[in-house]
Amino acid sequence: MLEVLQIVNLPELRRGVGFSILSERYVLSEYIDRLPTVLRDLEMALSDLEKFLLDFVSVFHSVNLGHALRSFIGTLRKQYKDIEAIENKPYLSPEEGQKIRYDLDLLFSDLDSHFETCAVELSDFRRKGTPVIRSAQQNQSDKYLALTTIATFFSAVTSSILQIAFQESSDSTPLTIAVYTFLFSSLIFSTAAAVQSLLAMAWQKSFIRLPENVLVFSFVNKTPLLSLIIAGAFFAIGLCLFVFSAQKSLVTSAITVIFALLHGLGLISTSIWFVYEQWKFRRQSGPIGRKLTQNSVTMTLLVWFLRIRKSYTLPSVRLDRPHLKIMRERALQQSTEEQNADGKAKEDAFASGEIIDIEVEPPTDTESLSVDLEDDIRDVGDDDNDLDGSEGASGEDPPEQTVLGMNIVEEPTSISSDDIQSDLHNLARGRGPLLPTVDMDFLNSPTAALPLSETAGLDVRRATWEQDLHRDSISYMEMYNRANPTRRRRYPPFDQT
Repeated sequence: MLEVLQIVNLPELRRGVGFSILSERYVLSEYIDRLPTVLRDLEMALSDLEKFLLDFVSVFHSVNLGHALRSFIGTLRKQYKDIEAIENKPYLSPEEGQKIRYDLDLLFSDLDSHFETCAVELSDFRRKGTPVIRSAQQNQSDKYLALTTIATFFSAVTSSILQIAFQESSDSTPLTIAVYTFLFSSLIFSTAAAVQSLLAMAWQKSFIRLPENVLVFSFVNKTPLLSLIIAGAFFAIGLCLFVFSAQKSLVTSAITVIFALLHGLGLISTSIWFVYEQWKFRRQSGPIGRKLTQNSVTMTLLVWFLRIRKSYTLPSVRLDRPHLKIMRERALQQSTEEQNADGKAKEDAFASGEIIDIEVEPPTDTESLSVDLEDDIRDVGDDDNDLDGSEGASGEDPPEQTVLGMNIVEEPTSISSDDIQSDLHNLARGRGPLLPTVDMDFLNSPTAALPLSETAGLDVRRATWEQDLHRDSISYMEMYNRANPTRRRRYPPFDQT
């Protein structure tokens, strides 16, 4: 950054020194010629800085610093491409020169703000992040030193058990061979853990290491602990087999096996819990979680396995909770049967003339909408009779009317009494809309099957309701128009969800 600031003199460029006047034209100076290259180098340096900071994201992570660097990099990538176009025009007119001067002034104003923000965040990182990273590196070296000590001690214990096993049983039975196999394998893995820990310590203190090398980094950091765990498992198995091969007391053998199994189950449970927490952190933490777990061999194998399983999964297996769908279908069927039974009783009473009005229970979210169906039905019936006798005969268009706060206009289509009766039955069951032509005399009259322009069949447009009736769901109006595209009758939906 200091090299860039030495090359780019921001105050001089802002005052317009970057332009010289030759033959009444503006010519680009050396600063402007070098500016795209300098901005590109600065962008690459900031990208490398962001990449290096991600290597320590497990120790210290500054959200503000990362955001400032990404914003600065985005501005540089956008601006140096625009400045590169200026290099193709070495001679500019005064108007073009003034425009470029204005653009450069805006550019360096943005760069000033980015430089100030990054300087503040880098200063804070140097004050807080550097000590934390140094302490974490020291703790990591101490961890590898502790692993080396434990592995060395474990190797000594395994060697002692091997000497005892060799003295107790010298025959070549399968059980004795298994004991020697597991104990020698444990000795190999414990020795390897000690050597790998020393290698990791040397790797951490080296100045020529490559942090972005994922395989080497994962091998150096994870292999010592993994080798020590395998050595412990093999040692426990070999010790249990040795107790049986030495023909000791049954109580001694049973207690040894039980303790080994308990510790083994505890180790397996802890490992599974650790892998689960690591996977949950990877899924919930976004890019930071993926960065922190990208060197994990377990996470890599798990992601690889899930991808293969997803690619070979049959479509029939991908149903989203089929038992819930069955429960919803059964509940819907039961609700429909109850509505049909209730609607059948109301329909019979309505057909026999025992009741005149029809009560409709609106949804719970529209309880404030009060509808007097009886008055509206009679008003519409009277209007239909008037239109049938006067306006229908003269051929004049019926006037617009208002029912339930809705404008009623006509449509060039026809409607029969069966359709009206069906709508009334649906309304009585609480499933359908209100058709505002329900006068009983009109239903039995011969004019019910005449064209809509003569009977003033009405197209009920949706009105302004007091509350929204679940606009995301498919309303009865939409389903009816899809099934009957020629009739184009539009009703206010009665949502039954």
